[in-house]
Amino acid sequence: MDLPKLTIKQLEIQQGKRILVTSDIHGHLSYFKKVLKKAGYCSDDLLIIIGDIIEKGPESLKTLRYVMDLSKNRNVFVLINNK
Repeated sequence: MDLPKLTIKQLEIQQGKRILVTSDIHGHLSYFKKVLKKAGYCSDDLLIIIGDIIEKGPESLKTLRYVMDLSKNRNVFVLINNK
């Protein structure tokens, strides 16, 4: 079995920059937005979204569109799936 090519990217993070990591949103857009608001997320933060973005929750399509819009920011990184 051929394994997919692995790419490792080193990030240079400015001192004092916040790093926010979230995972497995599962289509719960309202909850995800509340979490970002509670964390005080702003576009200058480094945001890393890991795991399943859709499935299970009531707002999968809206969640996917929202994450796609967020990912237009060069400070947002999305690593989908858990496998």
